[in-house]
Amino acid sequence: MVAMKHEELAARNRVYWIAAADPRAASHALTGDVADVTRIAILTDGAARAQTFGLLSWQEVLDTLNAEGPRQLINRVREAEASDPDGRRWPRNKKSDDATAVYINWLGGTTDSKDDEVFRRSLRANLRALGR
Repeated sequence: MVAMKHEELAARNRVYWIAAADPRAASHALTGDVADVTRIAILTDGAARAQTFGLLSWQEVLDTLNAEGPRQLINRVREAEASDPDGRRWPRNKKSDDATAVYINWLGGTTDSKDDEVFRRSLRANLRALGR
């Protein structure tokens, strides 16, 4: 894990960018327009381990967030990390990483007050799961 951490630090903000506290990262962001988006997930790399470890496909990540919420997604990642403390099955630079997941299952498109309420409930649930 130590060697991998050294490689990561050498590549950071050279090969790939991490926003952190460096405002120059914004000029390296990948941006674009997407049509017909109905749900999104915003994940830290720790939460994205559900996909990068091969536990779930991206579709399954979204489905898990929708059906079970962020806490369950992160629990799956924590179980996988605990089952592989030395990083042999899933090579990584540290045993466990911070994990945050925000899921929104509705984006614009209508002004129906019922949809607005669904959105607000979903947002409140995600914020509660984050401890906020």
